[in-house]
Amino acid sequence: MLSAAKQLEALDAGLARETYLEAFTAALFVGRLSPAVGDVARAARMAPAPLAPARAPDLLLDGLALLVTEGYAAGTPVLRRALLAFRGQDISAEEGLSWLWLAGRAAMAVWGDETWHILASRHIKLARDAGALSELPLAVRSRILLHAHAGELAEGAALGDSVRKPTAETVSELTAQEAHIARLAVDGRTNAEIGAQLFRLAAGHGRPS
Repeated sequence: MLSAAKQLEALDAGLARETYLEAFTAALFVGRLSPAVGDVARAARMAPAPLAPARAPDLLLDGLALLVTEGYAAGTPVLRRALLAFRGQDISAEEGLSWLWLAGRAAMAVWGDETWHILASRHIKLARDAGALSELPLAVRSRILLHAHAGELAEGAALGDSVRKPTAETVSELTAQEAHIARLAVDGRTNAEIGAQLFRLAAGHGRPS
């Protein structure tokens, strides 16, 4: 994807920047501590500048690249501008389906829980309204993780169950794992056990038992 983005720079700067964002998404699925995240961030720092005025996806790309390469002090202001733009009403359904998951991860990274809630909820609605069954598990994954962070484990389990049947053929492994974590509270697991499961999931090691 990085090679494709680089080749696109001379042909279509906007498409090149979108491809770098896709690469960020792919790298984060490998794991947020994966070297791939740094590789994407360094390459994205060299991407062509967006056409003015910068739109939400452009700000998201620049903010993520700065956050990873230069740290929170450099990346957070740009990411907060991106998140404010994503919360606005001028984001198309196509852009929302493409980038709301990644924007939600950015909100989580800068402790923007309220924004994360808004974006995750909007992502689910867009996926449902569009009948995007392959996208819905990804949207639900983010919302379940938000419930888990808030200690709302039963709510997370209910949300996971609500989409399991209509997405039976497309449900992602990560959504299944996080719904399982949410059910730990219902099963009577201790806080320590739940914490251990969350840590294992965040680290990307194994599956919950």
